[in-house]
Amino acid sequence: MRTYSWFVAAVSLSLAACVHLSQIGGAPQNTAAMRDQYMTSYIHVDGSHLVAANGREVELHGINVGGWLVTETWMCGFTDSKDTQESSGSGGVAGRSTLESLENRFGPEKAAALMGVWQDHWMTAKDLDQIHEAGFNLIRVPISYRTLQHADGSWIVDAHGQIDFGKMDWIVDEAAQRGIYTIFDLHVWPEQRLAYEKIGRTDGKDIREAMSRLWTVIAAHYRGNGAIAAFDLINEFPGNWGVQQVLSRAVSEGDPDRVQVIEGFTFSEFLKLHETGAFPNSIFSEHLYGAKPLTTDEIQSRLKETVGSPVPIYVGEFLAEDFASATRAMSLSKASWSSWTYKAVDMGDWAMFDYSSDLKTDIQHDTYQAINTKWSTNLTSWQMQDAATNYFLNDDRRLEATSGPNTALQ
Repeated sequence: MRTYSWFVAAVSLSLAACVHLSQIGGAPQNTAAMRDQYMTSYIHVDGSHLVAANGREVELHGINVGGWLVTETWMCGFTDSKDTQESSGSGGVAGRSTLESLENRFGPEKAAALMGVWQDHWMTAKDLDQIHEAGFNLIRVPISYRTLQHADGSWIVDAHGQIDFGKMDWIVDEAAQRGIYTIFDLHVWPEQRLAYEKIGRTDGKDIREAMSRLWTVIAAHYRGNGAIAAFDLINEFPGNWGVQQVLSRAVSEGDPDRVQVIEGFTFSEFLKLHETGAFPNSIFSEHLYGAKPLTTDEIQSRLKETVGSPVPIYVGEFLAEDFASATRAMSLSKASWSSWTYKAVDMGDWAMFDYSSDLKTDIQHDTYQAINTKWSTNLTSWQMQDAATNYFLNDDRRLEATSGPNTALQ
């Protein structure tokens, strides 16, 4: 179900108790106090709970910021005849190589300029306002190695010659101002398009080492920043290759106190490793998808084995038939969660904010100027007063009040 009106049926936690936004007439009024309390020190793992330094339990209820620093053709409205399953090969992943396609067409500088336009307009302060007003206290932000590096692995630097964390810093700071935590998730690594699992193979040692250096640099950069809830080491990669262990050590080298999100294992596999001392200060994570949106019963069944877990549980991505019922069930199961996704182009119930088909882009055939116009003026026209409507807002992405007084901004 879609609607043109925004929703304000979310919940917020005061320092003493849970309060409906409807009771206070809008977004939380104590955001600054919450930010000061929860974000000046690290979240850490205490048994099965995430807690702030003062011992208060933190429950993370959020949404993914897909399509921003990692574009995916299926959800961003892109058509790219050179980034398909056929062109990627049987072992690769298609649809995440828009930057490379633009570089091949227009050269690295013009491609970088276009992607900068996309990123500056796909996610804005107004978007974070809406995420905050919806009641979420977490964003999970997929990143690529290309977020910080050129294709050859050299670092992208700013005007001062320092590694350019500009986009990542911007969203962390803007989210924190609204009482929202950030989790960065490594979604794209080198050679993923042609050989997804190469990073785990013997011939993928160079890739593992490069991504280890990347994570160490990221962890060191954000060391001491309490607005970062955790780092998600690698997205949906099978755990049997040992890659997670390598990346975990890399994060710890940059920041030994940072919570790490571990996915790619079954729950029993993770527990066996955890019991041997692997992945300390970590969260077990899984993504809940099926051939169609999952029912609440299916979600409860998938989470059943994690009930009574000795470590925190986090559903990093999911698509549910009934968002309110599913999120309530996850919260009652003591699982933190983040739905997929905040924005998309003509993807219906996949996104909270869904642009119309007018925003679709042909990466191989649209002119440079046409792409520039679509990704600038058209992406943010919804923010202009009296602008023609080019999007839908799904009205079923509501947060329901959850029991228990020990949640953070919710």
